[in-house]
Amino acid sequence: PRYDANGDRQLWVSAEATVRGRTREIVALIRVEDRPVTFPTYALLSGAFATSNNGRKVIVDASDPASLGLGVRCVGEPAKNSPCLGYDPKKGQLYPSGAYSVGLPDTPAISADDLQALEEFARGTGTYFESCSGANPNGAVVVIASGDCSFNNSAPAAPGQSRCCNADLAPGLLIVKCGSVTLGGNIEFHGIVYSPNKATPDGSYCSSGDVVTTQGTALISGGVIIDGPGRMFAGSSGNNVIFDPRPFQNVRAAGTAGVVQNTWREIPDDN
Repeated sequence: PRYDANGDRQLWVSAEATVRGRTREIVALIRVEDRPVTFPTYALLSGAFATSNNGRKVIVDASDPASLGLGVRCVGEPAKNSPCLGYDPKKGQLYPSGAYSVGLPDTPAISADDLQALEEFARGTGTYFESCSGANPNGAVVVIASGDCSFNNSAPAAPGQSRCCNADLAPGLLIVKCGSVTLGGNIEFHGIVYSPNKATPDGSYCSSGDVVTTQGTALISGGVIIDGPGRMFAGSSGNNVIFDPRPFQNVRAAGTAGVVQNTWREIPDDN
């Protein structure tokens, strides 16, 4: 709710009417129920993947037992210059080495209704932005409608943290509907980076190029989900993505609102 000052998702609501000279007023406590939103638990799910890193090091860590690994919709085996899985399998850049799948179906990660509910949640909490300008990537649900966004060491940190973005115990969800997001410097994004890659559910895909990019020593601790043919490009010098199941367990949007039991009251008419 837009006027929920303490963030408990409850509001007292009153209604008043006068009929035949008699005024009646009722009040009730209204609560917005949580609507869980489930994302597939991939460290990375996208159209394709590539890295510019030539080192013998882990780029995508999908070792957590809850991870579905690295999934792409293109078809092809890992190779340094592959347009599908562009990394060197001999250098341990995906861990475990066999944790990848190709030729996945071209279906959205979440439903259009779930995406709309997340957008409404972001609007209600002040974390919906029409463009990258002035957008803050910290928050339980942040939605950016369009633009090529870049966040680095100058990006604000979450409350109580020393650097962007979110926190280990308070991860978030960053949605860039149509555009791209680049994470640079030494920031660590705790949560899920999601690109529906469409301006509208029925529209065409916005990009088949690089939709999510990491640079510097930036790290995503959680997961990256890109719909359609969009690619993730990993240019960070260390770990780029480490799967963390916790962000996937707590994605919530605003659901239906209802009266809390036994809170309905009629205010006596003193006249």
